[in-house]
Amino acid sequence: MRSLFIVKILMLFNLVLNLFAQDSINTNNLSLEKKISIPLLEEYNVETDPGEYFDSVYQFISENPESKYIPRICYDFYLAALGNSNGDLIKKGKALLFIEGHPSVYSSEYLSSVPDAAGFRDLIKDITYVIDSSDKDKVEPLCKLIRFGFQKFKSEVMGDEIEFPILMFSHASLVKDEELSTFCASLINNYVEKDNSNLIVTKILFSENLPYEKYISFAKLDTSLGNFAANLYYDYLTEAEQAQPEIIISRLEEHYKSKQFEKILRDIKELPEEKKGISNIMTLKALALFGLKQDENAIETLKKTMDLVVSKEQEIIIKDFISYIKNFNENKKTLGELLPKFSNNFLSGELVLEADISFSDPSKQSKSNIYIAINLTENYVELHVLDKQELIIAFKVKDDNTMIYINSEKSIWAYNGTAVYPVPSITLDRSRDGGFNFLMGFHLSTNISSLSSSSFKLFGSPYFSTVHGVHEIYDYTARSTSNQITPNAIDEENVKIKFSEFDWKNLKTKSMDLMLDKNHAIKRIDNLNDTNNLKFNRFFLSANKKYIFSPPAWPDMPVVKKGDFDTKQFMVLFGQIMDIMSESISK
Repeated sequence: MRSLFIVKILMLFNLVLNLFAQDSINTNNLSLEKKISIPLLEEYNVETDPGEYFDSVYQFISENPESKYIPRICYDFYLAALGNSNGDLIKKGKALLFIEGHPSVYSSEYLSSVPDAAGFRDLIKDITYVIDSSDKDKVEPLCKLIRFGFQKFKSEVMGDEIEFPILMFSHASLVKDEELSTFCASLINNYVEKDNSNLIVTKILFSENLPYEKYISFAKLDTSLGNFAANLYYDYLTEAEQAQPEIIISRLEEHYKSKQFEKILRDIKELPEEKKGISNIMTLKALALFGLKQDENAIETLKKTMDLVVSKEQEIIIKDFISYIKNFNENKKTLGELLPKFSNNFLSGELVLEADISFSDPSKQSKSNIYIAINLTENYVELHVLDKQELIIAFKVKDDNTMIYINSEKSIWAYNGTAVYPVPSITLDRSRDGGFNFLMGFHLSTNISSLSSSSFKLFGSPYFSTVHGVHEIYDYTARSTSNQITPNAIDEENVKIKFSEFDWKNLKTKSMDLMLDKNHAIKRIDNLNDTNNLKFNRFFLSANKKYIFSPPAWPDMPVVKKGDFDTKQFMVLFGQIMDIMSESISK
């Protein structure tokens, strides 16, 4: 209902825009409207039957490519997609708005609402996702759009990751925009100089190989960047190439990530019998059926898969998956009762956190540790970073005093007065496409209550603090992602919540267990199997003010009193601290 209300508001805004549009529809044109059957949004019930409206829009644009009403229709399409909370249709609405309906008052209004360079990149990526990237007529507007982005956001529009320059390089190369492709290539080479692991991808990208050869090479890498590049080049393949079984299989993971469950089932059906009968393909079929709420069919498919697995471990994984589907409703009910009780612990502003985390790399014989402690009631924050058992940084704020140790300084600095607290900002919200956005940021504050406010935003979210909200996020997580959440009572006082990530390609799972006590405090995190050598040596999260912390010892170093706390000076120092932490963790 909320989304429908928003759409109605946007429709009203749309009508206002029409008054100022050069080619706005008015009463003198009503006969013309009727004659050419313009699909007006207000004449369709997009909430109950969106397909009829969307099909009508595509048909109208196809049959009337020069119509002056296309910009309004494209904008209406976008509004309807928003109201329907359909992520794929929202992206298609953006594509129509900027490929078929630009420039116009509607597309200009959208551009004026883009808040930052990241939002502008997201716009181009969303459009790329739904268009045929091998069609020059579709891609050329995107190359023009990025130039507008440069005018508005300068070089920031290209971001600080290699993926977007690769995206724009492929677009610019297709339309033979030498200036843009050369610029993107230079950015890509700069990233390679910083991170040599990207070299193989760029060599394939800049080669003279045919699109099919590039696609196969990218896909074989099976890396995040390689898969990203493969997705870009898929559209360049011929229909015959796309129909090859190996190509179909290579696309299945992308379809699953984008929640195209029906497409997965159609593609698997097109595979030869010897391919569709492989255990991991059968498992993916079950995942797609489960995503479509065809639970019984999913279970039957998994039972057939049991005869195909090659190890006892895989058999156990399939059995666990079957059990997970069978107990879906019971798990949802249990979590709906449990998580609000856990979240409500923190709604009064009280929070106690202690975590001692190890990161190890056996190949480099290195180990890092991070310790963090927070008690909001006592205005207490403490942080330690160790690399190979050597203390790199220590930071403590307590009783309006601050202590800082940096090993390069060989002393402990003590400050009086107002302390600065590193405050995480964490929110969980529903996105327009029906999914969930988990956003985490960071800022510095002189007020400890900022930490309390931040915790309230997270734990006060209806998706954590209400039964209905928990059920919503559980439905989405369980059916639309590869993540599984399973609560189990250990005894009368302890509950285990198992979080698993299901790898259908290799029939493996990565998991971790959260142990909650009778007061709904998380007292332990266990069993992080195959999770990058990550280990929680100690973990506690609750509102228990009596909890006793066990921080690492501070070094036996002279204490240098620095007097009153200088916020500006600390900002410079904090930048150094973050650089040291980043370097230590990356090692």
